[in-house]
Amino acid sequence: MSVLAKESVQAIADTAGISLKDEIANALVQDVEYRLREIIHEAGKFMRHAKRQKLHSDDINYALRVRNVEPLYGWESGKSSRFNLITQGTQQIYYVEDQELDLEDILNAPLPPVPLEVTYTAHWLAIDGVQPAIVQNPTPAELQERKLKPATAAPAPAEQISAPVSISGEAPAETLVKAVLTKELQIYYEKVTEAVTSGSEELRSLAVESISKDPGIQPLLPYLIQFIAEQVTQNMRKLDITHSMMRLIRAILHNNNLFVEPYLHQLIPNILTCIVAKRLCADPATDDHWTLRTYAAKLISYICNQYGATYQSLQPRITKTLLRAFLDPLKPLSTNYGAIVGLAALGPEAVRVLLLPNVKAFGDRIQDDLNAMEDDGPQAVRKMEAEKCREALVGTVADHIRRDMEERRNSGQLVTEGDALLEEVRSSYGFLAHSIWHELYPSANGLR
Repeated sequence: MSVLAKESVQAIADTAGISLKDEIANALVQDVEYRLREIIHEAGKFMRHAKRQKLHSDDINYALRVRNVEPLYGWESGKSSRFNLITQGTQQIYYVEDQELDLEDILNAPLPPVPLEVTYTAHWLAIDGVQPAIVQNPTPAELQERKLKPATAAPAPAEQISAPVSISGEAPAETLVKAVLTKELQIYYEKVTEAVTSGSEELRSLAVESISKDPGIQPLLPYLIQFIAEQVTQNMRKLDITHSMMRLIRAILHNNNLFVEPYLHQLIPNILTCIVAKRLCADPATDDHWTLRTYAAKLISYICNQYGATYQSLQPRITKTLLRAFLDPLKPLSTNYGAIVGLAALGPEAVRVLLLPNVKAFGDRIQDDLNAMEDDGPQAVRKMEAEKCREALVGTVADHIRRDMEERRNSGQLVTEGDALLEEVRSSYGFLAHSIWHELYPSANGLR
């Protein structure tokens, strides 16, 4: 026999203007009783965890929240209710009588006492680095007054840094944040920065390894980011320094104990600089700046793979920058090379959509440079740069063709090979078709 009466359900339905048949009311009574038992059983758990013997309305609210049901409104712990009894035939129905309140009595009544229970409120401190104008946050005038107010104790230069609050699609406004570092962290920072810019490869390797594994250097992260930006900006012609900064970025990214996301918008410009900058060394004819560009391209690929799902606009913006550097005929060939290896590092889809349709036009553009006869001077340097671009582009396209052929073989599709593939390469890649074919089939005697 049900604890609830069908008349109770019918009375509630009548208040909503719904007329229920007896069989429907009986079915609803059983379901309501089952749901009530569930809620009461769940509320009992909260009561026991609170080490109480009396069930409170808060326990019911917690149980409702667990079931994703809206909590009860108008009830609080300690407030008792009076139930009235009415009899309809042989059925007894309990109800809570609505209390009629006089508005004048409410207005003239004294203020209620301060609640004794602990309450919490939440508000947005900042959204995408911008502080919303709400009552809980200081006004612009108060912030300006704090900036102008002299500090009681001026921190050392190594104890203050301009750090962003968060990351978004655009660079957030920066706020000066004073952070006090321990003496040990300051010494560690000085030793690491000295080692990573030293001429000793052993010291540089030890410093980078320490950064990649040390779990307690989160307070140093904004200082390291600022140090990297300064070194890349000030040492554009010093290949060893910029390469050390890229290794330092890699160590920071691979340290699982560091929260790097708020600083990505500061790291990415430095990496892109080492990919597409016009000049990264003192002597382009002899210095190997190509390895640095390739290394930085792998870093940008790692960032896109690691954080691209969280920040949807991250990879499209990087891709747009690299594609612009590849297609612009006014850019130097060193920049074109960096864009090629950068797009190639972003994966097969970037190669298929962005690189392949533009290979033929780029090959025609560097054809004269590749055929130049000069062995010395600026033209010889440009010929060498064109050759590097050709090698990077040919290797990327050949890898894409191999990967495509392998996927078609695995899926059981007919693979276009032989003369058909030869014609496809010739028609798609123009001047570079011979190099691509030779890359695919080194033993072949060129294009027929």
